[in-house]
Amino acid sequence: GNWMWAAKFDGGAAAMYEAAEAMSSMMIELGCALDGGKDSLSMAANAPGEDKPVKCPGALVISAYCSMADINVKVTPDLKLKNDGKLLLFALDNGKKCRMG
Repeated sequence: GNWMWAAKFDGGAAAMYEAAEAMSSMMIELGCALDGGKDSLSMAANAPGEDKPVKCPGALVISAYCSMADINVKVTPDLKLKNDGKLLLFALDNGKKCRMG
């Protein structure tokens, strides 16, 4: 997992904790685990012309891997939707209308 969060700012650490709890519950329900990761917890910068730091929205990227019985079977991340395919967006911003992340 890769945590990217402005944790040092108002409510940032609490929001990240809530996200960690939700991720933990989901992983337990799915029967899988997160075996490592990294963090970027200073996701804010002072920008010219701004009176307060600009914060990136909190994000968690989870990558997965597994063993394969046949290494010739593969799934690729590129989109091959053809004519009947659909691309879905699931907004996880709790109605905050975040434009990034």
